Amino acid sequence: MHPSVKLTPWKEILPFQENENLFLVDISIEPELFLQVLSDDSQSYLQEWIRDGLVVCPLPDEIEAWNLNEDATFPTIQVGEMAFVLIEV
Repeated sequence: MHPSVKLTPWKEILPFQENENLFLVDISIEPELFLQVLSDDSQSYLQEWIRDGLVVCPLPDEIEAWNLNEDATFPTIQVGEMAFVLIEV
């Protein structure tokens, strides 16, 4: 696991969610590495963190416009004032 990645069980942040495989992943890394993790050849990297279910990653400001585009590959969710991108692994 990347040293700047922290996993938080969903119940601590999204208690209304029913999916027990939902995690929030706090990724304090460069946007380039974030996008690399999202790429198809990096799926195994994500799967090392979470074996199944959903991974929720904070959405870096630098790619917010890209992600909120009509053709966005990954949907965003709002938790308070923080934007997250939802990733299925």
